[in-house]
Amino acid sequence: MNDSTRRLLGYGGAGVLVAALVWGGFVRKPDASPGTLLESARLHLQLAGGMPAKDRQGRPLAARVQLLEQGEDFLARFERSEPGAADGHLLRGYLNHLRGDHAAAAASYARARAAADVPPEAVPGIVLDQARALRLGGNPAACLDVLAGQWAQLEARNAQESRFEKALALGALGRGPEALASAREAAQCAEDPMRAIHCGQLLERLGDADAAGAAYRRALPAKGVAHYFLARLKAKSGNFDSALQELELAVQADGSQTRRLLAEDAELWRPVADTDSFRTWVPSAAPAAVPGR
Repeated sequence: MNDSTRRLLGYGGAGVLVAALVWGGFVRKPDASPGTLLESARLHLQLAGGMPAKDRQGRPLAARVQLLEQGEDFLARFERSEPGAADGHLLRGYLNHLRGDHAAAAASYARARAAADVPPEAVPGIVLDQARALRLGGNPAACLDVLAGQWAQLEARNAQESRFEKALALGALGRGPEALASAREAAQCAEDPMRAIHCGQLLERLGDADAAGAAYRRALPAKGVAHYFLARLKAKSGNFDSALQELELAVQADGSQTRRLLAEDAELWRPVADTDSFRTWVPSAAPAAVPGR
């Protein structure tokens, strides 16, 4: 869910009040106001969205499933009281997204765009949600069509996100050069550090190590984990001496996340896993303990 959609759904301090109402039992009353029902649904889905979909055994996470069910109940009550409201369609789209039904999510976002009460300034953000859902649902061509239909507005209000989404859709269609061009454009206007990292990861996958490195550096110093991605680029090129220097900075900046990423990329780091410095930073990464992929 993008920033415009969050604003339309009222993300903010009201969630604290709604949480108290939910736990106090007030929202369960049949006469709860539409606003309270909407905020209750939103809060449940927001909490569910912050959880992993499955537990360590690969089973659906019970707490998440319960939150989704409760959120849907509040949402259904809101929809009955305010049929056709943009807020309801938006939150229904988000619920479908959380459940992995991306085709249904795209349809809900399309209805939100067409709702009579949708603020014009929210439309570009909803378009992005719809386009993303179409791509995730396996229809990147439709994703590009939706983006193209609102491109001028998207460029004016959501340039980085729209270029990034376009690059992902082009890549899914096998249009590598176009995807790379759009990813580079997205990286150039990525002001948020995490979005800069995401652009770097996409550029890295598309094969432009130089542009990926520039994107990772844009995330510094705000996101110290960017040092890890720079280290990984250098390791991939065989420059392990420089990679270890960058990796040391990553461990200092964000040790827990760096160690998690090291475990994911264990095979890449195997050539230096027995060095003194590497063992100091990541004791569990000694040769016998490094898992293969």
